[in-house]
Amino acid sequence: MNNQLIEGVILINGVELKNLNVFLDDRGYLYEMMRSTDKLFDNAKIKQTTFSHLFPGAVKAFHYHKEQTDWVVCVEGNVKLMLADFRPFLKKGINSIEGVEEKLKKELTPHAFYLGERKPVLIKIPKGVWHGYTAVGGKPASIIYFTDQEYNLNDEHRIPWDFFGKELWEVENK
Repeated sequence: MNNQLIEGVILINGVELKNLNVFLDDRGYLYEMMRSTDKLFDNAKIKQTTFSHLFPGAVKAFHYHKEQTDWVVCVEGNVKLMLADFRPFLKKGINSIEGVEEKLKKELTPHAFYLGERKPVLIKIPKGVWHGYTAVGGKPASIIYFTDQEYNLNDEHRIPWDFFGKELWEVENK
């Protein structure tokens, strides 16, 4: 895969970030999340918008879609977003983790992204990329995500939240 480095973070091929400009005045603030002409939409038609709220300490992970691309913005609080690229395995005909758990744990590298009030970005999560979230900073977090497909339970492929280890979701004190 053709990974790239942005702001010290390795981006998985097809994962794209758009920094959101915050406009602040004495009445409050606003930022645009998306425009249909934004490059990272690739002329996609948004078919659903979903709101998700995370309580502190909760983890919503991991799943991927074969048919759906997500575009995610954290609008309240801050989140740690974990991504792992499953597409090379899908290309080999591996559609689930059954029988290949140890191989996946060795060969898949989860990547952390931090977004939210302190770093307003829109992030594109392509089809075939495992993703999950947790609120960071001891406060709840709210996420809005746009998708190019309506929700389809049969297109949500899950692995356990702690598949890559529980420590993945802990604060890394440095």
